[in-house]
Amino acid sequence: MDAAHVSPLRKLLQQAGFPPRKGVSPKWRAPEEESLASIIHAEEAEDVEEAEWQPVIPVPGVEGLYVADHASIRRCELASDPVPERLLAADWASVPQMWSRQLRDYHLSTRKELLQKAITLETSVRIVTNQGMRTFVPERLEGRGGMEWSVAGSWGDNVSDQPVRLTPDMWGEMGIDLPDGIVT
Repeated sequence: MDAAHVSPLRKLLQQAGFPPRKGVSPKWRAPEEESLASIIHAEEAEDVEEAEWQPVIPVPGVEGLYVADHASIRRCELASDPVPERLLAADWASVPQMWSRQLRDYHLSTRKELLQKAITLETSVRIVTNQGMRTFVPERLEGRGGMEWSVAGSWGDNVSDQPVRLTPDMWGEMGIDLPDGIVT
């Protein structure tokens, strides 16, 4: 950064509500003059301008990004992973609204289609069994096609971590679960 731009930038940051941190030297030195940052703790230094300089560490793989205050990294919340492509709204647009809005008793072919969509989108379904409403995480459809098929998966309500194989006659009403923030 050109030294002539430092003062105007500091003023803009101040106006935007970002005052200088306590313990940071107001002096700026061009990188070619000094490759050290002035990160100190105010309580440890009597005079900020006479404080020692600490090295700036380059961040591997990110050109031009440096970490000057190791402690600030521990104070920052880690960014969450970007939304996987499978959760993009465009993928969910093909899910009929009826499947997620209320539980219904579907025809066998629709049950199979709903489960296949849940497997593709890696989401759970809610099904009503003789034990009440439960969450089921389908993993794969099995069978010869037609009306003779089953679904393998696990219960999502932590009752058992054992694999489960269900046939369509083992539940009545069902619906697909949508992740938070997805509306079809």
